[in-house]
Amino acid sequence: MPQFKNRQAFSKLYEEYKSLAANVIFNIAGKESLEDLVQETFIKVWNGLPAFSFRSTHKTWIYRIAVNVALDHCRKNFGKTEVFSESVSPPSNDPELQTSHVNLSVNALGQLSPQERAVVTLRIYEELSFKEIAAMLDEPEGTLKARAAKAKEKMKEYLKSQGVDYER
Repeated sequence: MPQFKNRQAFSKLYEEYKSLAANVIFNIAGKESLEDLVQETFIKVWNGLPAFSFRSTHKTWIYRIAVNVALDHCRKNFGKTEVFSESVSPPSNDPELQTSHVNLSVNALGQLSPQERAVVTLRIYEELSFKEIAAMLDEPEGTLKARAAKAKEKMKEYLKSQGVDYER
């Protein structure tokens, strides 16, 4: 495979999409291997750029790579690590309240399978349509909607068990 020669263009892609990749990977695979998985994502981007066909946007393509890297990591490490065991530092003025809410949210995500976390992350946090997610993950929209509904129920049950009244 020919090596992609435009380092400046790659650097621009990296700077534009590294946060997106990190957020998606964190929500699916957790914090433990985050830096390594982001690096792996962009190695795949680098290696794949010469063959990039513009049938999708760079953003959609990088989302897909990041999701696949995170899901592969989860499959390889099933049962070996606790994905959501660490606290998260909240970006807020009220650290006590925000830490509580962020940890509840992260722990609720931790109740889901990696595939459910992928759908929730792309649908809720990244605000993609089911059509976009279906194209990205190469799965039927109906399957993804059912997975999202199941994930929502699991998260509601977790939040309820933690004393959060969630009716939405």
